[in-house]
Amino acid sequence: MIAPWALAGYELPHHSFPLGVDGWWRGPKIARADCDAIGLQHGGELPDGSQRLRPLDWLKFEQLHAPHLDANADCTPNSPGWVAARLLSARHAFAAPRPAPTWMAILNLTPDSFSDGGKLASESDLIRTAINSVQHGAKWLDLGAESTRPGAKPVSNETQLSKLLPAIELLLACPELTVARIKISIDTQSAVVAKACLGAGANMINDVSALSDPEMAQVAAAANAKLTIMHMRGTPADMQERTQYDFLLGDVFDELLLRAHRAMISGVSPKRLFLDPGIGFSKTAEQSQRLMGQLHIWRASGFQSLAGPSRKSFMAPFLNNAEPNQRDLGTAGAAALCASAGVDVIRLHTGEKIWDAAKVAWGCTSTNLE
Repeated sequence: MIAPWALAGYELPHHSFPLGVDGWWRGPKIARADCDAIGLQHGGELPDGSQRLRPLDWLKFEQLHAPHLDANADCTPNSPGWVAARLLSARHAFAAPRPAPTWMAILNLTPDSFSDGGKLASESDLIRTAINSVQHGAKWLDLGAESTRPGAKPVSNETQLSKLLPAIELLLACPELTVARIKISIDTQSAVVAKACLGAGANMINDVSALSDPEMAQVAAAANAKLTIMHMRGTPADMQERTQYDFLLGDVFDELLLRAHRAMISGVSPKRLFLDPGIGFSKTAEQSQRLMGQLHIWRASGFQSLAGPSRKSFMAPFLNNAEPNQRDLGTAGAAALCASAGVDVIRLHTGEKIWDAAKVAWGCTSTNLE
């Protein structure tokens, strides 16, 4: 079955995902007459100009339109067959089996991160935290030397590398981490920093700006590295002034998939791309809550997904406005929500007990109980 990102006109907006109401799906604009002709119900327009669409019979719809999923088929963008192909490819991606999620442990090397700034200032603290994370189930260590909290200012490449390169060397020389085959991710918006860290042994770039540096995708492609691109509008300094959306789910989905398209054009394999909806970035608390409740839609993109709900402010209203370092039980609930929704990588400050909640949630929701 052809993946959504392999279809003609993939870079066009109004990608398909389930709306969760009576079987309706989001889809591109299509005339009502064309809907009738290809076996679709038309449920009206969404605020961003996309449409509510629903096949009258999924099985019959697939039998009729499966040829449009052939990569060699003549399927002109915006034609009825193309709309059908978008719906079918997204549905197949959405229904595909999902592996167990993995935990990415956050290791902030900054003095001003929102919940744990300055706690890993020494080599012994860094190693101890890394080993503890691995012992509790972490498969990734995400190193960052530039805070991306709201209002944070940029950090120079030199300053980032002065912290990241020694940390990578230290972690890769640790026997306990080597035996565990731990992988290292670098949280940076700079292609210069990313290139140097990949050369030092890192395995993934975690770019919260979704390729604001025009060289980032080429760096990832040249190193055959994994690449996470996160949805954010603007920069950490002004992102919370950019929270106006026509249709939150659709706008975030389309904006991020457009960056994924750019990454693929630059040579990044779609199988090495991870999409992060950016909880807390360019979103109000209420918007982040809504995205957390709809994390399952990212499975329809055909890409792997990553989410970072750990200690974020969206959960504060449910926790008597607790401070970030008092939100670990709330984070356990958020991690379980991510796991049950099929998120592939869950980014957390700590996994002790929290990761148990995620594993149980995934185990229960991934089992066929019929």
